[in-house]
Amino acid sequence: MKNNRYTLYKAYNFLKLLYDRPNMKRNLVRLLHYHSGVESSDFSNTKNKLLKEILEYAKIYCPYYKELFESHKINVRNIDDFDIIPFLDKEIIKLNIKSLQSNNLKRVTNYIMNTGGTTGTPLTFPVSSHFDNLHQVFAFKLLGYNNGDKIIAVDGTKICEKNIKKNIYWKKMHNNAAPYGSIAFSSLYITNDTIQHYIDQLNIEKPMFVRGYPTAINYLAVYIIENGIDLSFKLKGIQLTAETIFEEQISNIQKAFKCKVGLQYGHSEVSVFAYTIDDTYEYYCSPFYGNTEVIGVNGKHVEIGEIGEIVVTGFYNKAMPFIRYKTDDLALYDGTVDGIVKLRHIYGRNQDYLFDEFGEKVFLIGLIYGGHHEFLNHIKKWQIIQNQFGHITIKIVAGNSFSKVDEKSIEELFLKNNGIISIIDVVEEIQLTERGKTKFVIQNAG
Repeated sequence: MKNNRYTLYKAYNFLKLLYDRPNMKRNLVRLLHYHSGVESSDFSNTKNKLLKEILEYAKIYCPYYKELFESHKINVRNIDDFDIIPFLDKEIIKLNIKSLQSNNLKRVTNYIMNTGGTTGTPLTFPVSSHFDNLHQVFAFKLLGYNNGDKIIAVDGTKICEKNIKKNIYWKKMHNNAAPYGSIAFSSLYITNDTIQHYIDQLNIEKPMFVRGYPTAINYLAVYIIENGIDLSFKLKGIQLTAETIFEEQISNIQKAFKCKVGLQYGHSEVSVFAYTIDDTYEYYCSPFYGNTEVIGVNGKHVEIGEIGEIVVTGFYNKAMPFIRYKTDDLALYDGTVDGIVKLRHIYGRNQDYLFDEFGEKVFLIGLIYGGHHEFLNHIKKWQIIQNQFGHITIKIVAGNSFSKVDEKSIEELFLKNNGIISIIDVVEEIQLTERGKTKFVIQNAG
């Protein structure tokens, strides 16, 4: 009897997924029409319905949430009670990893996901089937995507030693990876010595879209600009994701590849999918993927024009729901319209700060992320390392046009604003994370 119930439950989940998938497609078509001005819609009711569903599910199947909701007298059917649900963070997850998971985990199709640990707190957790791939297609359609268009990824894919020796730094991916890139170019091996091989292979592949890490794609862009390279193909668009993005990087990439650039924000916890629709680069958070809040230091939602921490609730991870999860990412809130949360900017992580000589934190939001800095146009990559208060080392992989004037501008930026003394170290390469990303700040002083 128990096996029969298990089989029926699995069949139910499969049939529900079959139902939900075309339903999600229809919703994303509505969202596409909404942004295109074809039709007006208000997605608030749909979002609230999905939010209630995941709260009800979590109360029934996840011991942690059952106890949490009961102890705080939270009525999961009353949307007004949502704001009094305590926040979830990485430390709470580590302490309660088992009770956060569904007690029906064996009956829910899932796979193991892990975060990169760039904040010092890596996580490993189960994730059930969700709709990230449909959202990826949606985001590319905003850039002009048609079915069958070739997409190339620039990410942290590892390449076997045999191919590296042949100067092959890319590999074909599985068919189900199509919206993320049918071929992955690895960011792990891009150097001054290897970069021309990447350009040559791009000319062979002739993709319609590129998706990947801003730092790596900017590296390619600066090389193309400095060497006056004419590509043998025409891109429709480039999607930048997974790292902090600077305006100057966007400018370089547009200039080199002569195409639209879209930004995408999400994370391994599959609780938010944000995208841009034009060159204002304002982010819109999908109302069908999760609920997004921007929370201030007082624990309350910020007002329009204020900066706070992005807090998310995913709608579809039945293996381990993330409810009011603090991402450590910061954003400038720009309001909610028709159920869509708008973020004017997404900044570096909450951990992106330096210490001045007195041990006071200096957050990089206003200092770097908020302004235009000409020197960034002359840099391929850079990284800030702090080992003592009031002093930093800045590693720079310089472009051909990088000069002493740029060095002085960087030194003055930190010295005049916060009294921080900087040492410029021009290097050939900067060590990447295991996933091929460039960690912007390495904080060892506090």
